[in-house]
Amino acid sequence: GSSDCNSGFSTVGAIREKWVSLGACGWASPLTNEGAACCGGRFNHFTDGRSIYWTWWTGAHAVQGAIRNHWEWLGWEWSWLGFPVSDEYYYDGSPWGMPGWVAESEFEGGWISYAFDTGQIYEWQK
Repeated sequence: GSSDCNSGFSTVGAIREKWVSLGACGWASPLTNEGAACCGGRFNHFTDGRSIYWTWWTGAHAVQGAIRNHWEWLGWEWSWLGFPVSDEYYYDGSPWGMPGWVAESEFEGGWISYAFDTGQIYEWQK
């Protein structure tokens, strides 16, 4: 059968569309075939340590780096955060009491922020 980037694994549907929009094989190769997540959701893991999660109500979003690792530690989509509802974005967290620039992902139940200067993780509930 066919696979993406000669990885032996394939992406499909909305996860494939998100992966292609991020650069496809130039971005990362799939590390898994699409798998089943909680509540009818789906996911793929990728070689650069990112994952793309999809549900019919959130769409497909990439989670990466320290934020992905923390979300995994909390229990992925089964945690109080639920599924991601944004890709990772960046801003100056100083007005919110964080030290300078942060990476952040929004989830159904809140946000995970990562402070670049200190490596500290912040959790925010909605």
